[in-house]
Amino acid sequence: MQILKSPGIIIRILIAIGYVLLSILFLFNPTVISILSEKMTYMFSALLFIYGIFRCYRAYQLFNDSEK
Repeated sequence: MQILKSPGIIIRILIAIGYVLLSILFLFNPTVISILSEKMTYMFSALLFIYGIFRCYRAYQLFNDSEK
């Protein structure tokens, strides 16, 4: 497996998964962030989810570019 030879890609994937999991936490428990209103917490959760998916995509692109 080529992915195990490059720890940078593994770290990028783990961070992206962390963003997605954090967004799910905020989505199902909006009182975690007491500073923001409930509506803003949902918006922040959606933003984190989209950013996490973007980071996954970029890690996938980096992995494909490193195989060439």
